[in-house]
Amino acid sequence: FRSGTKGMLRIAGPPFFTDGVISRLLPRFRDRYGGVSFAVSYGYGDELKDAVRHGRADLALFPRTVGEIAEDLVFIPLIEAHNVVACRAGHPILKLAFPRPLALLDYGWIVPPQGSPLAADMEVVLSELEMQEAEVAFEGGSLASVLSFLEGSDCLTVLPETTVAAIGSQFGIQAVPIQVRTPRRSLGILCRSPRELDNTSRTFVRFLQHHFCSGESGDRMP
Repeated sequence: FRSGTKGMLRIAGPPFFTDGVISRLLPRFRDRYGGVSFAVSYGYGDELKDAVRHGRADLALFPRTVGEIAEDLVFIPLIEAHNVVACRAGHPILKLAFPRPLALLDYGWIVPPQGSPLAADMEVVLSELEMQEAEVAFEGGSLASVLSFLEGSDCLTVLPETTVAAIGSQFGIQAVPIQVRTPRRSLGILCRSPRELDNTSRTFVRFLQHHFCSGESGDRMP
C-alpha cells in the first residue's frame, strides 16, 4: 500500500474515452502492479466533478474547457483532446481524391449520447455545414454499439481522435480526412489535492503521464 502497488482504484470518466483508451491501459498497469484492482464508472461534466468531490471516485478522466475546474479540485493535463469525424474503412467518402466538407452531407449520422462533449461537438460540426436536419440513423448507445453500427454502415459520427487511433484498426474504423472545426479541450485527470491521494492513485497518475508524455503546462503530480 505504501508503494502504491496494492488496493482498489476507482476511476470515473466519459464512456467513449474511458472504454476506448483507458480500459486498454489498465491491464498494462496491473501487469506492472499486480495487487491493484479497478472499479470504473462513467459520467460527464458535473457528474465527474461530484464523483471526485464526494469520494465516489479517486480520479476522473476529464475533458476540460477554459475555466471549468472549481477551486477545490485539481486538474492534471495529459493530452490536448480533439474529436474527428469517423467512418468505416472502405467508406465511399474515403475514395474521393479531395473530399470536401459538403461530402459529409450525403450520409446518415450516428449521434453520441446526449449530454456528452461528443454530442455537443457533433452539433457544432453540423451547424458549420448548415446541416440542421441531418439524417439520424442511430442515437445514443455504448461505444461498442456505435462502433458496430459504424462498421456495418455508411453512416458517420464524431469520436475522440485518441479513441480512433487506439482501436480503429481493430474495428475497421478510421478518421475522415476532412478538417472540421470542433472545440479543443485539454483532457486530463481530475482529483482532489494530490496530498489527499493514496499512493495507488499517485502511482496511476504518473503511469498515465508517462504513457501520454504530457508536455502541457498545468498542475503536475509531485
